Amino acid sequence: MIIESDTRQQKEKHITDYFERNDIKYIRNKLYAGDYKRVDSPKIIIDTKKDLVEIAGNLCRTSEHRRIKEEIAKACDIGCERFIFLIASNTIGEVSEVHNWNVPKRKDETPYTKVRPEVLQKIMETMQEKYEVEFIFCKKISMGKKIVELLEGDATC
Repeated sequence: MIIESDTRQQKEKHITDYFERNDIKYIRNKLYAGDYKRVDSPKIIIDTKKDLVEIAGNLCRTSEHRRIKEEIAKACDIGCERFIFLIASNTIGEVSEVHNWNVPKRKDETPYTKVRPEVLQKIMETMQEKYEVEFIFCKKISMGKKIVELLEGDATC
């Protein structure tokens, strides 16, 4: 298996280090949708998010929400069957727990996002139902391993 990584994606050293330590071949290309996929198949596309603050911005800002919907549609156009948002989190394990999220604060005590956790959870649940996307959570250090596991699950290739 060879993994494609989007060139527009910031280099995620924790992910590429995992690939390199485990002899996982990867190349950087401009991807039509998402951040990671197999070279030989568009069936699983993974879009990584550094944290819940990032996904909150993507789903709750009108322009970003529109862009995310367009990206999901593009993925479907090329044969994607599983569009996965892989979100780094040390405290949240699944969408049903997002309402328990403690929104991080800046030094001056203002939150990084004004989106309330229960609202974000509802939006994520709606996205799952309406667009059949998946939200998977894992620790940042485990993201490379999780990407490989998810992409290896595309056994039809």
